Amino acid sequence: MAAGNINLLNLDFDTIKESFKAYLKNQDTFKDYDFEGSNMSVLLDLLAYNTYLNSFYTKIVLFHTRKSLTTCHARLSLQKQLLIYR
Repeated sequence: MAAGNINLLNLDFDTIKESFKAYLKNQDTFKDYDFEGSNMSVLLDLLAYNTYLNSFYTKIVLFHTRKSLTTCHARLSLQKQLLIYR
């Protein structure tokens, strides 16, 4: 992972949290900060959990949108065959 980038492609809570930690450690302000024994850990947990839930919900919405489009296409194909529309 390049410095300054946050990896949000994984749907794993721990991986998201580690990506946030790595990003913050590359910043000058948080370079020597202890992320495990501080209140920053609670904030990172909340941020990682929120990111995890948003990515999960987005994945579900995209899955159901694709599923309904596939069902709609199948119904239209069946109607086309019943009506002998060419």
